[in-house]
Order: sequence, then structure tokens, then C-alpha cells
Amino acid sequence: MNSAACSNCSHCLLVELGELITLLPESVVNRYPRAGVVYRDVVDAPPATMVIAWPQTSRSSATAALARAASAE
Repeated sequence: MNSAACSNCSHCLLVELGELITLLPESVVNRYPRAGVVYRDVVDAPPATMVIAWPQTSRSSATAALARAASAE
């Protein structure tokens, strides 16, 4: 499991335990459902901007292609 997934799981566990109230990406609702957590949309929140991040030393052609595709208008 990657560190972002672990962070989301940790946040959800802390919410379930009553230790935290937090804002999470909408994708967490489907990916990390927890019976003891209630999720509600924040209807007046601005849309989130997504970015791609990769190691500066990467020479992956797949990563370069993804970055080009994501940056294209």
C-alpha cells in the first residue's frame, strides 16, 4: 500500500475512533469505506486541483507520456 493510501486509511481510522474530523477527497468514500464513519459532501467547497508528481530523477517514458497527456488542453 502506498503512503497516500496509508495516510487516508489512518485518517479514516482516527475519525472512526472519534479522534479526528477531517476533509478528505471524494474518492476516499468509495476506496476506503468504514462502517463507523459518516461521509458528507461539502457542497460549497471549491473544486480540487490535481497534480502529477514524480521523482525528479525519473527517466520513465511512461511518466513523461502521462505528464504530457495531463498537461494537454
